[in-house]
Amino acid sequence: MKTVANMKVCLLLGALAVALTACDLLNPPKPLPTEPVTQSAENEFVTFARTALPAVGKDAVFLVHVEVTAKQELELLAVSEVLPAELTVLTGETTTFVANAAPGDVLQLDYSVRTSSQKGKFEISGFSRAKPTDAESLQLELISPLEVR
Repeated sequence: MKTVANMKVCLLLGALAVALTACDLLNPPKPLPTEPVTQSAENEFVTFARTALPAVGKDAVFLVHVEVTAKQELELLAVSEVLPAELTVLTGETTTFVANAAPGDVLQLDYSVRTSSQKGKFEISGFSRAKPTDAESLQLELISPLEVR
């Protein structure tokens, strides 16, 4: 009799565990980060940095800040951001340039983005192009992962 009762309890506990797992109650989602993260890349001409949240919720709005700093005299300094189709730019610009940049000059972009209702892992990528005097231009890419939960 005890064996039958123990089997019923085990079956009940097993069914409960399956139900809780299906509802993600045993694996609650990680809290969304509240502090933005800065990622950067550099070469001999520029430092390229992007600051944004690494994870956001569905249908969320968040800010992206980009800075490209000249390390030497440049005839042209440009930056352009590329977002996946699941992200929509609400305000701000994603491309800018300046002619005749001096060492220490900074190009900045600030824009707000809305995520779609699609969860997933995406990338915000950007390209900086620097052209020094009497030299070929050089492109630098920066990729920032973004998780939409």
